Amino acid sequence: MLLQRARALARRTARDDAALVAAIQHTSRTYTQARDELRGLAGSDARHASGLGFFLPRDLPKAAAVLRELAQRGSLPRRARLRVLDLGAGFGTTTFSLALVAREAGMCDALDVVGVDLDGRALEGFADLASVEDPALVPVTLTPRVCDLATAAAEPSPVDVVLVGLALNELGADDAARAELVARLLARLTEGGVLLVLEPALAEPAARLVRLRDAMVGAGAA
Repeated sequence: MLLQRARALARRTARDDAALVAAIQHTSRTYTQARDELRGLAGSDARHASGLGFFLPRDLPKAAAVLRELAQRGSLPRRARLRVLDLGAGFGTTTFSLALVAREAGMCDALDVVGVDLDGRALEGFADLASVEDPALVPVTLTPRVCDLATAAAEPSPVDVVLVGLALNELGADDAARAELVARLLARLTEGGVLLVLEPALAEPAARLVRLRDAMVGAGAA
């Protein structure tokens, strides 16, 4: 049901297969070869159509696989309602991965999510998808926030789960800013809380993520 709704929303922008393919190609090229143009992608028809029609169904299983592993280890918090902060939320892909695994693992009844992104149009799509009743997912109550990652991370309210899906790489080469952001997020977690960071399968973002992981572990922060 969720993916059917996502495809329907994508079709409102890309009304045929050729237009959808062109949108996917443009978005993919921007993320992999023309990263200085990323800000121009926000709010565009290309991001809207490709995000809903291709990238959401492609990326949802990636986060779900990691979350299932955590659930099998007993490493995910269990509460009636989980408080979630989704940074770089976009159309809600990583949140919906959590909603899927939460239903499978019986770890909560619902998610209360603050979804943060600079792309307000993407968050509108997220809100539309969150309104869909899908029996495979626990319900998602969304509070959208249009702001940057650092602003949201600096807020003091505690959360049970922090999701950062394919977003840290947009901080560029600034390892110190990444480490400071993640340290602030870890400080906001409730006892037993989880921070999940996913990055694109590209050489530079992957290497930065390894350095970040090593720094956090070395500092005893995680």
